[in-house]
Formats: sequence, C-alpha cells, structure tokens
Amino acid sequence: MAVDRRRRQSPRRVEGFVTGRPPDRVPRFAGGVEALTPRELDVVRLSAEGYTAPQIGKLLVIGERTVETHLARAYAKLGVQSKFDLVRRAQYLGV
Repeated sequence: MAVDRRRRQSPRRVEGFVTGRPPDRVPRFAGGVEALTPRELDVVRLSAEGYTAPQIGKLLVIGERTVETHLARAYAKLGVQSKFDLVRRAQYLGV
C-alpha cells in the first residue's frame, strides 16, 4: 500500500501564499480602536507622535519591553506591519 507523503498546508500558510505575504506576517486579527486596551491606545498615540519605546516607557512608567509588547499587540489588532502603517492607521481612526 502506497503512503501519501505530501504535506498538508496549514490555512495560514495557504493564506500567506494567496496574499503574497509570508505566513507569519498575515494579521491574525484586524479590528478598530475599540479592540485596543486603554494602555495599548496610550502607547499607540505616543508612538504616532514620534516617541521611541524607551521614551514611552519613561512617560508611562513602564518598561521598554512592555512598550514593545503593547505595540506588537496593537499592530496585530489594527492589522498593520510597520510603524509607518501604524501612524497612518492611527490618523485614519482619529487616535
């Protein structure tokens, strides 16, 4: 009996192929401002104003890594992949 050795492709991998983006860059969730926590919203606003992660951390009295975590979650929730896209989306949403 022959064994089928072809690998099944995951839905994310197929979606990445179809959209032309690598699978790890396909947004899992894209929502609006209402999807952000209050702290994520604060970090997005400051980031859109041009502050860096260390500066945001000092202003909000949180660690730089915490700022980066908030930004990463906001990127995923807003469906963006770069700070430039984040700024544009924030302006569009009126953040």
